[in-house]
Amino acid sequence: MTTCEMKIYIESLYEKLRFFAEKEQIFQPIRFYFAETTPKNSPGDFCYSDEKYYYYGSIGDRGEVTIKKTSNLFDVAYWIFKFQTSIMAFDYAKRQNIELELLRSVAFPKQLELMGLIEGKYRQKLEIEINEIAKTHPF
Repeated sequence: MTTCEMKIYIESLYEKLRFFAEKEQIFQPIRFYFAETTPKNSPGDFCYSDEKYYYYGSIGDRGEVTIKKTSNLFDVAYWIFKFQTSIMAFDYAKRQNIELELLRSVAFPKQLELMGLIEGKYRQKLEIEINEIAKTHPF
């Protein structure tokens, strides 16, 4: 799959949560560049395909570059959706005017809900990760 095809695929899945997220006033457009880097290598996130592998990268504020590589489209889509839904879920939690220590107890279920709107398999993978986090850092 080309980078352009990957972008269309990811955006079409992501569109499934738009109505619900807009209703909750938390919708965020995808914050990734579908390219081999960000414009002018500025801080931000990007993803691309070389038609053999998929790459998920980030350029930090100090110019440090991190890149994950996978042959599985599910993985790169999951990483993007996890990032995007986290932003929306924590935005939702902050709007609930709850104590800072309790944010995760509201944000994690909301993030699972959002991931489930995209597709059940993304929710399932996130649920496993959240359960692991809760074992060592309960909320």
